[in-house]
Amino acid sequence: MKTNKVALTGVLLGLNMIILFGATMLPGIELSLYALSSFVTAIVVMRASPKSATVFYVATVLLGGVLLPNKLAMLPYALFFGYYGIAKYYIEKMPCGKLKDIHKQVLEIICKIAVFGAAFGIGILIFKEGFTSGLSLPDFPVIIICLAAVVIFVMYDYVFTLMLVQLKRFIK
Repeated sequence: MKTNKVALTGVLLGLNMIILFGATMLPGIELSLYALSSFVTAIVVMRASPKSATVFYVATVLLGGVLLPNKLAMLPYALFFGYYGIAKYYIEKMPCGKLKDIHKQVLEIICKIAVFGAAFGIGILIFKEGFTSGLSLPDFPVIIICLAAVVIFVMYDYVFTLMLVQLKRFIK
């Protein structure tokens, strides 16, 4: 059983590297491929374990940093998409005591948005400090950009959950 999990994780690591290579080389569909790579991490969580998925995430980031031609294109994966499947697992498995289902779901969404918000904020800081220092940029209403990002994230999480449910049905 352990050998199967290791072999599956290795095959999925290779698949994930192919997906990330595509994300770094194919303009226009990068976010779709990053989302797909996030789904691969969730498969490792489901089929192996969250600890295996953490090792998988670290291995993917390190391998991507070495093998991929565009190292900066690994940032979205490293900052959010790579570990989101793991974070989602832990958020949805956290004990909530005697909370009703609707309250538990609201708490889960708040926690997921907090994780996304932290990653999004770090991404904005990296972009602003690393790529635009010294440039005069127009002042965009940052709050509108952040709210739009949160709305898109909530839709992403919903679709992500639907895909995981279908995968679980398919595996059974």
